[in-house]
Amino acid sequence: MSRDDTTVLADIDRTESDLETLVDELWTEGVVTDDDASEFSHRVEMIAAELRACVEYAGDGPLADDAN
Repeated sequence: MSRDDTTVLADIDRTESDLETLVDELWTEGVVTDDDASEFSHRVEMIAAELRACVEYAGDGPLADDAN
């Protein structure tokens, strides 16, 4: 994993944390229901996990030799 990958993973972690904080704040303020907050938190976790996997396995995947 390159230094750039490590930076991207840190960005993903920070964004996930920021979104989780936002969901919690919206729930605390009564803007979203318990069920909605739970669903949003789950989505945030899933997206972050998928993005991490993309970064961690980019060198092994079908686009590893892609010029993009």
